[in-house]
Amino acid sequence: MYNWLLYFLIGTQTSLPFAAGYQDDHLSGIWQRLSSRIDLHPINLLFAACFLLAILHTYAAHRFARRARQRGHREGASMGIVPEGGPEGWKESFWADLLYFFGEVEVVFGVWCLVIFAVAGWLYGWDSVVAYMGSQDYSEAVYVAVALAMASTYPIMRFADKILSGLARLGGGTPLAWWVLLLTLGPLLGALVKESVAMTIVALLLGRHFFACRPSRGLAYATLALLFTNISVSGLFTNFASSAIVVLSKAWNWDTPFMWQTFGWKGIAGIAASNLIYFGLFHRELRQLKSPKVEEDRQREVPWWVTALHLAFLAWITLNSSLPTVVMGAFVLYLGVYQATASYQKFMDLREPLLIGFFLSSLILISGLQVWWIEPVVEGLHEHGLYLASLMLSAFTHNTSNTLLYSHLPHLTEQVKYLLVSAALVGGGMTIMANGPNLMACSLLNDYFDREISFARLFLASLVPAQVLSIFFLVF
Repeated sequence: MYNWLLYFLIGTQTSLPFAAGYQDDHLSGIWQRLSSRIDLHPINLLFAACFLLAILHTYAAHRFARRARQRGHREGASMGIVPEGGPEGWKESFWADLLYFFGEVEVVFGVWCLVIFAVAGWLYGWDSVVAYMGSQDYSEAVYVAVALAMASTYPIMRFADKILSGLARLGGGTPLAWWVLLLTLGPLLGALVKESVAMTIVALLLGRHFFACRPSRGLAYATLALLFTNISVSGLFTNFASSAIVVLSKAWNWDTPFMWQTFGWKGIAGIAASNLIYFGLFHRELRQLKSPKVEEDRQREVPWWVTALHLAFLAWITLNSSLPTVVMGAFVLYLGVYQATASYQKFMDLREPLLIGFFLSSLILISGLQVWWIEPVVEGLHEHGLYLASLMLSAFTHNTSNTLLYSHLPHLTEQVKYLLVSAALVGGGMTIMANGPNLMACSLLNDYFDREISFARLFLASLVPAQVLSIFFLVF
C-alpha cells in the first residue's frame, strides 16, 4: 500500500502501461494475474475505477438533467441572453448549465477520460498520452457521425418511408403493422448495409409511426430493447455490416458465407422468437394503438436525381467506412450538395452527430485502457462462463473494442471464437454504450421518452431477447 501511495504522489519515469506486455502467462488463476498487473502498474486501478464511475454516471445522467430543469433553467441564458433577476439569474443559469452538461450521456465517457489522461500525463508525461490517443482507430466514430447526418436527411427518409409504407399498407398501415415490419426487416436492412444506416432509418420511422402513438412504458422499452438487440445481432449475418465483425473478419479470415452458415440463420430465428414473445405479451395494446395524426408534408416532391445523389453519397461512405479521411472528404462535398439542393431539404442539425462521434471516440479510448483486466478474465474462463463474461463485457463497454481485443488473443479455438463473438453481438443490444448505433437511436427517440430514457429499464427489457438469442446460439 505504501508503494502505491508513493507511486501516485511522486510519479514514475517508466513507460506508459497502456499496451504493456505483462509476461504473466506463467501465473495460474485470474486473481493472481490481476494482482500482479496492479502491483506492476498501480495506475491500472485508476483505469478500472474511472470506467466503473463512467458507467454509473451514465445510468445517473437523467437525474442530472432532471435536476437542471428543477432549477428553472432558461434556454435563452445558454445562448448569452441575460436572464431576469440580474446576477442571481446568471448564477442559477450557470449551475443549471453545468447540471445539463453532466446530464448529457454523450459527454460522460469524455469527462472520465479527462480524469485518466490528467493523472497519466502527470505520471508518465503528456507525450505518452498523446501517443496512446494517436494509436487508436476512430474510423467507426467518424463514420457513425457522418452516416447519422446523411441518413436522417429529408430525401433519404422520404425514399425509405415510401418503400416501407407500401409494405406496411399490406398490414393495414396500423402501428402494429409498422412495429412488425420495422423490427423484422430492420435487422435484414442492417445486414445489407451498415448497422448505423439501418438504425437511423428504422429509429426515425419507428418514432413517426409507432412511438408517436404514445405506447405504455412497458411496450416502449420492450420495443427499444428489441430494436437495439435485433440491429446488433444483424451484424452477424455478413462480414461487413458491423464494425465489431469487420475487425475480426480480417484477422480470422471470416467471409460472408461463413458468417451466414455459422451465425445467420440462428440470429434470424432468435430475432423472430423475441419479436413473437413481446408480441404475445403486448398484443392487446399493439392492436389498440391508433395511427398518429401526421401533418401533411408541404415540401414539394423530391426529384429522383436528388434522392439518387444522396443514396450515392451514403453508399460511398459505407463502402469506405474504414477510411475516415475518405468519409470526411465525402461529407465536405456532400455539404455542398446539401446547400445546392436546399429547396428539397430540411434543417440539418449537426449537434447530435457531433456529440455521438465524441461519445464513441471517448468510449474507444476508455475501453482500450481496460485490456489489463479483460484479457485475464476472458482467458481464464471456459464455455458458458466465457459466453456470459463476453456478454456482460460487451453490454457495459463496446462490442467493437472487445472484438478488437479478441482478435489479438492467441491460441483461441474455433469454439471459443464462436462463443466470444456471438455473445459480443447479443450484448451489443443491452445498453446504450454497447453498440455505436444505439446512441444514435436514443438521440432520435429521446423526445418520445420525455428526454429521460431509463438505462436500467432498457437493460431489464433487453434481458428477454438476450436470453432467447443466447439459447439459439448456445443450443443449436
